[in-house]
Amino acid sequence: MIYGKSSKIKKGLSCRTLDNGRKSNGNFHRKGRERKSEQGSPQDTKAQYVGLFSGGKDSLVACLVARVKEVVYCKTGVGLNENYVIETCKKLGWKLNIIEPKELEYELFVNQYGFPRPTSHTWIMQRLKLNPLKKWHRQESKKRNLILISGIRIKESHRRTMIYKNDKKLDESNGMIFFKPLLNWSNLAVINYIKEHNLKVSPIYQTLGLGGDCLCGAFTKRQHALILLEKYPEFAKRIQELEDNSRGHWGQFMSLTACQGQKKLDGLICNECMIND
Repeated sequence: MIYGKSSKIKKGLSCRTLDNGRKSNGNFHRKGRERKSEQGSPQDTKAQYVGLFSGGKDSLVACLVARVKEVVYCKTGVGLNENYVIETCKKLGWKLNIIEPKELEYELFVNQYGFPRPTSHTWIMQRLKLNPLKKWHRQESKKRNLILISGIRIKESHRRTMIYKNDKKLDESNGMIFFKPLLNWSNLAVINYIKEHNLKVSPIYQTLGLGGDCLCGAFTKRQHALILLEKYPEFAKRIQELEDNSRGHWGQFMSLTACQGQKKLDGLICNECMIND
């Protein structure tokens, strides 16, 4: 599914100023091989830069910093921010490619393996995001050279720090070339960029503190189940039905079904601690 007008990257466009203003003299081979470069920035003027826009604040800033004209959004089937993504792309003039996993992929995974946990996050990520992206990339790479812009940041979390601390900004994985302009950015730097450019972030941030494109439940905080029940009852009902018909429960803490019962008790005993509308 495609929204917006197609726009090619202007000849000569590079990412030379993606390292807090420091310039890079690096170059990039057309076939995806990295030449020696101090900063590792892509310089192939024949490649087209396509952003991986999840609807989160990091991917939003990464796409703007890299000056992309086209993005890919994966409709995972367990997301809440598709409308925001469509609205943002129209506002910024980005061509939007919406890709999807197989129908009911999340339900099939849960029924077979149980709800995702940190140890199985890679599996669910592959089925909901990576496989659709690889399929789209295989088709598009036959027509053009692509460099995918990722909003990954080392300082986003301790887990990311451990995984990506030795990562390069320019990388190749699964036959795809990725550039990570925000790799060394702090959270404060991202927030300041958003404020300085008066950007609108996903409304999901105001409630869940997440971008909202994939609520698989592998990494959750204790309050997430309660917030889903309060703010997103239709999504919560779908998850509760899965909990009733499969092993385990959504998230790392209390199930949504148990949380609903607990919420009623808490409301009787401690009504000032509940989430405000």
